[in-house]
Amino acid sequence: MRCKLLKIDESAYRKVIQQAQSAWPLECCGALVGTSSEGVPHVWEALPATAAETLAGPREFRISAGELVGFQAQASRSRHEILGFFHSHPDAPPTPSQADLEGAMWTDCFTLIVAVDAHGSVQTRVYLLTGNALATRAFLPARLEIVALREQTS
Repeated sequence: MRCKLLKIDESAYRKVIQQAQSAWPLECCGALVGTSSEGVPHVWEALPATAAETLAGPREFRISAGELVGFQAQASRSRHEILGFFHSHPDAPPTPSQADLEGAMWTDCFTLIVAVDAHGSVQTRVYLLTGNALATRAFLPARLEIVALREQTS
């Protein structure tokens, strides 16, 4: 099992928060890319989805397959990998919903959820997605560490 700690550069974290606040009252989503060092994943960049697919309602979105391929290519070009995904929960707590569980296809990766309200207040939580089949899939609480900006190493 992967580490239950996710480090994220504060610039990437701020980008996720800004995306959630800008999208309210709609959801936003995107990919978290970075590297792992000594078994600890470190997010260097947040890539917001711009071509999200609309799901059941006007507030629910999912990253399109085409954009996911683009995220993988962009991560590869910078010698990074997709470490997880982020999305917002407008006017709802930052806990995974049943729809989140059913829509999660990449296991053994992180999910950062940003709860945002009409005033722009945010609360974040991060989870590690485990299990290969829907029956065994689960979001395990993980720890998020926001780190100061520093020079990226390859």
